[in-house]
Amino acid sequence: MSHRINIYNITTPSKIEDSDVMVMEWNYEIPLLLQALFIEGGEVGKNIYNTHTDPDYWGLYYELKPGIENLRRFYHFIEKHPLELALDTGKFLEAKTKLFNYLENLPNRYLHIDAWDVFNMDDTPHKYQASQLLASLQQNNQAINNVIQADDISLLDFKLFTNGAAGGFDNFAALLNFSAFDFGWAVIYQEHKAPGQVEIFEENGLYGLKAVNGDVLISPGYDDFYEFDYNTDLAVVVKNNQFGYVNKAGEVAIALSFDDAFDFEGDYAVVQKGGKIGLITLNGQIKFLGNYDNIKLLQPYDQFCSAEINGKHGIINVDGIVILPFQFDHEIADNGTGWFYQVEENGKNCPQIFSDTFKFLGNLDPAFIDPWQLFGAENFVYQIRKHQYQEVNKLVTTNNEVLLTEYEKVVQAYPGGILIYKAKRYGLFKYGKHLVLEFLYHQIIDLKLYLTGSLKSYIPAIPADIQFEPYVFFKVIKDKAAGLYFSIANFEAWLLKPVYEDIKPIYSGFFAVKLNGKWGMISLSGKIETAIEYDEILETIVDGEIAYALKDDEIYVIREFDVLPAGKTNLQQYMDVNIQEGYSFFDRQIQFRMEAYLNRH
Repeated sequence: MSHRINIYNITTPSKIEDSDVMVMEWNYEIPLLLQALFIEGGEVGKNIYNTHTDPDYWGLYYELKPGIENLRRFYHFIEKHPLELALDTGKFLEAKTKLFNYLENLPNRYLHIDAWDVFNMDDTPHKYQASQLLASLQQNNQAINNVIQADDISLLDFKLFTNGAAGGFDNFAALLNFSAFDFGWAVIYQEHKAPGQVEIFEENGLYGLKAVNGDVLISPGYDDFYEFDYNTDLAVVVKNNQFGYVNKAGEVAIALSFDDAFDFEGDYAVVQKGGKIGLITLNGQIKFLGNYDNIKLLQPYDQFCSAEINGKHGIINVDGIVILPFQFDHEIADNGTGWFYQVEENGKNCPQIFSDTFKFLGNLDPAFIDPWQLFGAENFVYQIRKHQYQEVNKLVTTNNEVLLTEYEKVVQAYPGGILIYKAKRYGLFKYGKHLVLEFLYHQIIDLKLYLTGSLKSYIPAIPADIQFEPYVFFKVIKDKAAGLYFSIANFEAWLLKPVYEDIKPIYSGFFAVKLNGKWGMISLSGKIETAIEYDEILETIVDGEIAYALKDDEIYVIREFDVLPAGKTNLQQYMDVNIQEGYSFFDRQIQFRMEAYLNRH
């Protein structure tokens, strides 16, 4: 029997909810095509489904929305290189549309990777295996990001990914075009992927519809019968040159009253009637009809359309109101995302770029623009990186108002803020607050820390209305002094002032702090849990234990309510794993101290 990895879309990492959705069940591994989903908030935590090996049942948790956007970037890159990558562009685009429609309609905030079944193949503790899977996903996502940033398919070299990422394929193109993956769509759990299967059939040149059990739902009578749209379960049908829509129950959903009709994209579809082109709603009501030569819905759907009149292109909204005048020689495109829009301009080397609200941002290569959605901003915020027509980096609003300029680089963008580097110092920018951390700090490090349980139980000052927003813990270093800084939405706070020599996360809500050359344990509330007197403090891989603490010749295990001499069995297991992994947990010197401790006891 094969061993499986399960991925769930969940409401909370601490318990099962009725709204949870099984997203994927796949043998042995997460296919590389979908690993870009696992980009933000990655943390090791207890499983909520497979809990059969108490207390050793650990998995991973990630934020869904940033993962969708990261995966979209990757698929957009693939789409840009059809000749080298996707052999059947039509099938790729169809699978891409289905995949992102599915992901965007998932109801919950988190993705939970439950690899319990696969982890059971190895005697190594599940917590350790989960941390290794986390590291593998980080490495592969870094490789994917490098590919996208460089716009270079040669970097899709399996040598740059983790061992096993290739999945037995010789190259990425072979993996991408493997029929069993269907460009990533077939990986989605079947029960949620394809309810209500029906079959379009032809008889004597006319088309009908039947259920999978053979029951005829629509007798053959249509001149043409197009495929069902995944999003709406509606299909365009044609009879006597009139177009309309039917559903999978065999009912006419929208009467055959149009001269032409197209699939729904979001809540609207493009139709033609009486020589005019416009949009209809899902219930068949005409939104508008106008004297256009062509209309195309843009992403994100339900907002804007690219339209053409007499060879000139412009933008209208879904009410038919002109947003950009009809003065462009080329179609205005959504860049595959709707984060910004672009149009080629005759006589110009670079396209015109418009924001998500169609404010002009400049003539530049789209590779130089980075869009972000920040808390407090109704629309996107953009970084426009310096290029041949612009000497400095700029951070601007959707209206092209400058928020920040003359910095060297953006280190990382988060939903709550942007980490920025300038003049050999780091600062943290927040929309509406400017710099909440000025450019004073030698390092600001994202600890990539995820807490189990309620965030307010750790930090009561967080307003209730933002407690479920994405958050970040930063280790902030100034003049060799380290502190702990927390950021979520429009709230931020120093949890530990920068007075320590070092800080490192150990366990959910617990940190090791170094002062005067010695280590101690401190909780998120600032309460000192142990004396600052140890030579080293290390995270354990054994459930129920928080850390190991080394002092002189002794080794202690720190638990939530006490500190005891370390037990031989668990300590030996930790040492064995450390050797197997090339001393990745601690160095040989600490290994020797542990061996000496075991020999004495």
